[in-house]
Amino acid sequence: MGARGPGAGRLKAVAARAVSAAHPWEQEGMPAAEKVLAFLRTLPIVSGLKAGEKMELLAFQEQFVRGIYEPCDDQGKRLVRLAALSVARGNGKSGLLAGLSLAHLMGPMLEPYGECYAAALDREQAAVLYRMVCAYIYETPWMAARVNIRDQFKEITDHESGSIWRALTSDARKAHGLAPSFWVADEVAQWRSRELWDNLRTGMAKRKHALGVTISTQAADDLHFWSEMLDA
Repeated sequence: MGARGPGAGRLKAVAARAVSAAHPWEQEGMPAAEKVLAFLRTLPIVSGLKAGEKMELLAFQEQFVRGIYEPCDDQGKRLVRLAALSVARGNGKSGLLAGLSLAHLMGPMLEPYGECYAAALDREQAAVLYRMVCAYIYETPWMAARVNIRDQFKEITDHESGSIWRALTSDARKAHGLAPSFWVADEVAQWRSRELWDNLRTGMAKRKHALGVTISTQAADDLHFWSEMLDA
């Protein structure tokens, strides 16, 4: 199954190069944080001077990932359900959010029939995240071989696990009833309403191991919900 629309041929061409091979995060006994980091480091840099090389995590990015996935209970289950990070612009925010999205859609953290969402301020910002996720897929044959991409809905389906990834905007009115297994929220400092964020958070109760990740610059208003969240 491949993309529908103008990108279908490109996706099929990439998928045709897929080969069966063990992934570095599939080592037995590897902790969750190491699995996610190993996955992220296989993702290609898709633009700029280092295009074609593999993702290089900055120190604060690795620390953030470890802070999410390392804390576990006695049974090895992740303790963190909500994670937040405030960063300045130009620190690889979109790339990290896209990479974590793929880790949960079809990587080491996938959940069968999972629901993964990426929430952004508006359609333009949502499109940035969508294009980043798609760029990783188009440059990674094994990913391209197992997904269906629907540009019209900014939606990706992993047909091996039955999981979906979908881009949402902060003014979305269809967030009620979602059961996210994983979601990211981008640049919430610019959001005018916290309704979508709250709907995603409360929807997590429908899953045993749901995770929500918010990364944004600082809000100008100390009363903005993002400022209050960081101060809590």
